[in-house]
Amino acid sequence: MTEKLTKQFGSPTSETEAPLEQGEKEHESVEVRFDAKTGTLLLGLGGKERLDPQFLEDAESNGFCAKDELHMTVIGFKQGKQLMKAIKQYPELADKIATLAGETEWGIQPTGERYNLTKQYEGEDTPRQSIIEMVACPGGESFIGQLNTLTGLQLEEQPPHVTLATQGNPQGIGINTGQDIIDLGQRMA
Repeated sequence: MTEKLTKQFGSPTSETEAPLEQGEKEHESVEVRFDAKTGTLLLGLGGKERLDPQFLEDAESNGFCAKDELHMTVIGFKQGKQLMKAIKQYPELADKIATLAGETEWGIQPTGERYNLTKQYEGEDTPRQSIIEMVACPGGESFIGQLNTLTGLQLEEQPPHVTLATQGNPQGIGINTGQDIIDLGQRMA
């Protein structure tokens, strides 16, 4: 069962339609997507039309494809496995987690800090590359703390980021820790 909830943080204005690249702008609307079957939680941010046209041109000229759907992963597959085990043991947690996620005031604030990451996956001939942008997510730490209290788990907040473009496998790389960013990438100028 996938829970889709749309959360608004103020009335839409022309400022809320600003490209993701403008670090001083906060993304006013996110779509909260909790999937109890996988234990994952994504914050949908809209499509690639939110990206700066110059970024798109530069990325494409370097062989990258912009992500059609921009999102921030709050709980990815790795931590989602732990959450799935808790939900299997206590099925009522699924609704409680969906409610908590829907009531959290997320707020997504792009920082302008970008990284080019590369990872070779076993069984794939070509390494995966991703361009990510770090974001501030004021609700993330609070959500994880409340989730841990609710479930008894010890999940950690994943580095808040948005994958802007990929090369190779479009699924991206999967970032679980700050060390992943250090090990797999380099900061872009």
